[in-house]
Amino acid sequence: MPAPDHAVFVQGNELDGNTIHVFARGDDCKLSPSGTYTTGGKGGDQVDALTDSLASQGSLVYDDASGMLLAVNAGSGTVTSFLVEGQQLKVRRVVDSGGEFPASIAVHGRIAYVMNAGGEVSVQGFRITGKGLKPLQGSHRSLGLDNEDIPLSSSPGEVEFTPDGRNLAVTTKSNNTVEVFPMKRNGLPAVAEPVVNKSAGEVPFAVSFDGTGKRMLVAEAEKSTVTTYQVKRDGKLRILQ
Repeated sequence: MPAPDHAVFVQGNELDGNTIHVFARGDDCKLSPSGTYTTGGKGGDQVDALTDSLASQGSLVYDDASGMLLAVNAGSGTVTSFLVEGQQLKVRRVVDSGGEFPASIAVHGRIAYVMNAGGEVSVQGFRITGKGLKPLQGSHRSLGLDNEDIPLSSSPGEVEFTPDGRNLAVTTKSNNTVEVFPMKRNGLPAVAEPVVNKSAGEVPFAVSFDGTGKRMLVAEAEKSTVTTYQVKRDGKLRILQ
């Protein structure tokens, strides 16, 4: 399966019709427009987000193993998958996100989880197949935040797998928590409710991991700080720095 050929993907998040903008990247790293593709869904806008309409991280994800680009359509509660061939997007498929205002996607192996930031706030699992995303029965889990359909600052910031796939973490901004679902090998959460960890910094937002995969870095928006954690197998976090 051909991989992206010097391609950069940007999600437009247009409210009247979401699009993916593709740019070709030259050897000098300069970008030139290569095409625009409609997702078949609508973008979304949080009422208190002045510069970041989704107020989230990870709304557009390329999965190297399957060659698929996954994009949320927050305004229509759907997720779109494309097959990437070089700088072209093909075989568009759209599925229900399993909740309201999908805003972030995480992938590990053949499993993807979508974070729905509106309503009760939830995560919904999908299996990545040759025909796009298929809902994973028994994977839906609520975070119980009870946001409005268009979430306010109490919405979560990002969903992300630990590199070993044993845990799925979600940051919540105004609740100041990092909530973790220990995962089974079949891709289902091992618990009905997440393990709730109080954030060391205020307004935890974005999640990343270092090169070893053993340290989780959480960026906190209030004072532009970063906290490093160890994620234990039971979903509890230990502060490293």
